[in-house]
Amino acid sequence: MRSTHGDVDKSGGRQPVHTPDMATQLIPLDTAHSAIADNRFRTTARPDPFYSGLADQLDGLVTRRPEGSREQLGAGMQELLRTLGMRRTRDQRLDLAAGLLGWQLGTADQFAALLGNAELLGRHQHSVRDIIQAGVAAEVPFWRLPGNRTRVLALAGGRRFDRLVAPALTFPEWLSTTAGRSSVPPRSARHLLALELALRLAEFTDIGTVLGPSLSDPAAIAGPIPGFKPQPADLTVVRPDGLRVLVSLITSPGRSTEDRVRRFIELVHHSRLRDSGVVVFFMVAPSSSDEASDQTDTRTQVRHLIRKLTRDWAGTNVDRTADRVFLSDWRTLFPASHAASPEFFSLTVETPGADHQTALLDSSDLVFDSEPRHLEVFDNAQQLRAIPHWLRAYQKPVWPQAITALGLPGIPRLHTARETLGGARGGAQATTVPWRLA
Repeated sequence: MRSTHGDVDKSGGRQPVHTPDMATQLIPLDTAHSAIADNRFRTTARPDPFYSGLADQLDGLVTRRPEGSREQLGAGMQELLRTLGMRRTRDQRLDLAAGLLGWQLGTADQFAALLGNAELLGRHQHSVRDIIQAGVAAEVPFWRLPGNRTRVLALAGGRRFDRLVAPALTFPEWLSTTAGRSSVPPRSARHLLALELALRLAEFTDIGTVLGPSLSDPAAIAGPIPGFKPQPADLTVVRPDGLRVLVSLITSPGRSTEDRVRRFIELVHHSRLRDSGVVVFFMVAPSSSDEASDQTDTRTQVRHLIRKLTRDWAGTNVDRTADRVFLSDWRTLFPASHAASPEFFSLTVETPGADHQTALLDSSDLVFDSEPRHLEVFDNAQQLRAIPHWLRAYQKPVWPQAITALGLPGIPRLHTARETLGGARGGAQATTVPWRLA
């Protein structure tokens, strides 16, 4: 019997069947305004990880260990450290390491778009080879059709990076790569969809910045809450006015999902919007091979759970939890491969506890009176390699922080009786910052 869900496409996944009414709501992403100048890095240039079935295949396979013997990994680490000392190869290696540390899982095409690195689109991916041989990353195996060159990379050695690579970096290199945080290997394929959602939001909508799971710790974003330890979100979308949207993807119902939903709702209950600037958005993204009714059932279960928990953890009269928890699903925002609904561009989603829809990216619909401290995230994010490359076009230099950390007022110069070492002489320029501090 033929599935009513759709036809199998060339990549081995399924394409949904659309009625004429549904088709009128489709906006092909190749016709939407893109913030990316280079066509190679746009969403439509890479496979759709949801409708191709890639995320389904990876579930349960993404937790990897470093590949190779101790001697092989040691030799690979030495080669990686050598390339980091070369100006021509440093940024490609550190960018990829930052992408893996910040997002944990993704395809080479996704990391190419995130980092603006065209090398990851070619056949000779030397930075991928070096990162894998050093034991920092591993390639995730999955079934594919002949001719499919998709590569999936997962963080495999975050602690190995902290122990062996980080000490060899300058302060600006370390800060821009790790953001000052440790990272752990992925546990679910939903990180693949989280990275795709982040790239699409950054490309097609008006957001300030977007942060990966390593920087989506609610305790760091909303402030610590005594006796309460929330789970990290899958990504954080920051509006231009500083509002933080913590996004949690739900791929299947179950006890762990219920616990995750409860923890986020407790977080909203304990934190005031004017202080933390935090709202929570749950996005249902079950298997692409599920029937539409199965996804509706999952969304219905999550909706009922949110309504129950927002009554238990109601917040205050002027800051209701129900007004700060939102819900949607992948097929509502993206009804077909490389296509979006009108709701995606303003992120118009359901507010289950209040029975209405809210446009999360519309500051007149979801009002937030920000303070200067809520906007500091943009200056800090400019220095990070793991945010989409077009959002850090005005990247600020990091070296002044390294100079300040040493207790120096500026670039040191040695003064002697005859001359000032480091000062300009003749046609020479004044001493500048070494390239590894730039």
